[in-house]
Amino acid sequence: MFFSCFCVFACPHSVNTCIICAMRTTLIRISEASRKRLEDSKRETGKSFVNLVDDVLGVDEYTLRDEELNEWVQQDDSPSPPPVSPTRAYAPLPKPSPAVIDAQLLMCWQHELNRRSKKKNATKIQDILLSRKELLRAVRQKIRLGYYPTKPHAPVQPDSDHITWATLYPQWFKNNHKSRSAFQVFCDNRLASLVKQGFLRRVEDGLYRLSSLYPLYQYKNEWAAITGVTLLPPQQGLEIPRLVSITPTAQRLRHGDSLIFGEA
Repeated sequence: MFFSCFCVFACPHSVNTCIICAMRTTLIRISEASRKRLEDSKRETGKSFVNLVDDVLGVDEYTLRDEELNEWVQQDDSPSPPPVSPTRAYAPLPKPSPAVIDAQLLMCWQHELNRRSKKKNATKIQDILLSRKELLRAVRQKIRLGYYPTKPHAPVQPDSDHITWATLYPQWFKNNHKSRSAFQVFCDNRLASLVKQGFLRRVEDGLYRLSSLYPLYQYKNEWAAITGVTLLPPQQGLEIPRLVSITPTAQRLRHGDSLIFGEA
């Protein structure tokens, strides 16, 4: 297999002359296919190679700000990189259970099916394509307001206080419109997990469709469980290790493979 040297800072210089590589960083060797995949993802998302690698590893703490590094590389006349901040111990931000996000992502297909069913041309749920932008917008509203798409889809709360996931986890939801926010990184990781488990299929970059959970009449119990999770009142410490176990219809998976929703 062909391998190529790859600088995680995506420096345009050669390895021998790169000032960045003389820093406390690491050069890694990756396959040509992985390098091309990273370049495609960089063009699609606008993220740096550093951010893409950190997303995969679940890292959200930095010792060097990307914007400073990128500015320094573009100027190409500075004798040294920006100062490095002291390294801090990585501590994951408290956030909702993965199943909460997974359930809301999958419910987007049900909501879109209901919306389209009001029109003359009937649509099958497996034919619906949803973009990453549409999915994140739905999850963002659910986290911020407590419901999606309308108030009847809000959970019943026992007291008069209106609690949302955003009020429970404000630091996690902070800067949620930014691509490197903890919220967007978590949602992207959950999308990748649903694809890996066989619930979703990525048709092309940033575009998804269901790869299981249909025909609907065969998965009534599973959809009832998913709907139930979206109607749970927000509460700290809520863990849902197992929600749905199904045999997917996707042909790329072996018959009888069991999927555990919310664990991966």
